[in-house]
Amino acid sequence: MSDYRVVALSPEVVEEVRRTHRAPDYGHPAWLEEKHPAGAPCRTCLRRFEADEPRLLFTYDAFRGRATPPLPGPIYVHAVECERYAPDEPLPPYFVDKPMTFQAYGDGRRLVSERQVDNNAAETIADMFARPEVSYVHARSADAGCYLFTVERPAREA
Repeated sequence: MSDYRVVALSPEVVEEVRRTHRAPDYGHPAWLEEKHPAGAPCRTCLRRFEADEPRLLFTYDAFRGRATPPLPGPIYVHAVECERYAPDEPLPPYFVDKPMTFQAYGDGRRLVSERQVDNNAAETIADMFARPEVSYVHARSADAGCYLFTVERPAREA
């Protein structure tokens, strides 16, 4: 087990979008793309899309259920069911050396730290969590700025 948990989009949210073709909380239409180049990761399985692999694009609030105000933005998921990335796994291989922006937040959605990285993502996450005021970290695309996943401290043993 690592010193953090990678939290992908919840299956309930994704299933709702697949069923309704609407963005949760906003009702905007979800866009089905069947023809596209490879790239961009699915926010559920955190695996990179292959060329022409059907995917849904929709508006999602990265702070949904955690804090306000919302921060909606575009994200992709597979158009068909895929397995959610296990939170106790280390950082997915696709992201290990990928340029990303990490935003560390404290209580009340207070931005504590922001760092752009080209590699050493795990070290950056560990450095951010070394600060006790950091509650969670958002990983965002360095290219597009869109939300990728959340990183949390590991669950405490009871």
